[in-house]
Amino acid sequence: GVYIYWFNAVLLGSLFLFLVVQGGTHGYKILWAFSYPLIAMYTLGKKEGLISTTVLYLLAIGILYLPQDFVQVYPYPPIFKFRFCVVFFLVTSLTGVYETVREHSQTNLEDERNKLKIEKTKLGELSQELQKANQSLRISEERLTRAQAISRVGNFEYDIASGMLWGSEEALRILGFQTADPQFPLSVLEQVIPDLAVFRRDLEENMRSNRDYDREITIRRPPDGISVDLRIKAELVRYASGAAQKVIGVIQ
Repeated sequence: GVYIYWFNAVLLGSLFLFLVVQGGTHGYKILWAFSYPLIAMYTLGKKEGLISTTVLYLLAIGILYLPQDFVQVYPYPPIFKFRFCVVFFLVTSLTGVYETVREHSQTNLEDERNKLKIEKTKLGELSQELQKANQSLRISEERLTRAQAISRVGNFEYDIASGMLWGSEEALRILGFQTADPQFPLSVLEQVIPDLAVFRRDLEENMRSNRDYDREITIRRPPDGISVDLRIKAELVRYASGAAQKVIGVIQ
């Protein structure tokens, strides 16, 4: 691929030198040479393009200032030759600056692309790890649910601030609650505990005394009204400040 670019640069440079010699009507064909720095540096890169442009520039100066009897060159006025040399030099310089900025921007863009590829790879790996973690969590939850069903043990949590009670699937089954929402207010227990006020007072007294609650009570399941004896164990969880946060426990 590089050789093709060099071949094109040499071919194009030869054409421009021919136009410098011929001049054309009013000598305007020489102006096509101003496009060479842009083409050469863009296709070959700044360094190689600058070398080929310099060679063309020196050859053009040699042709312009050669004795007329050496080669038949279009008779450019002296001021035109001088202006051409100065302008060609300026165009080459500006093209070099532009190409430097372009290559720098392209390098930065490539670096950003590489960083994005690395981040994408890391994100893919993190996604796989997250999927594995979710799968492990789901398996653990299924095992816990199955173990609670086999042992007929359910767990619950009571959030003191919100007054909401949460029960596991087995805990809801034991209490006889048929609901898709595992959270409900504590007042719902009135359906199953005949004297809820006594139960709450007893529980709160144990919590205030920093004693775990361990009692057997009789409940009445809502669906069929059957009485069931339950063993309840619970303990108080506090914030770092010492304030009561929630009550957690199990029923069997």
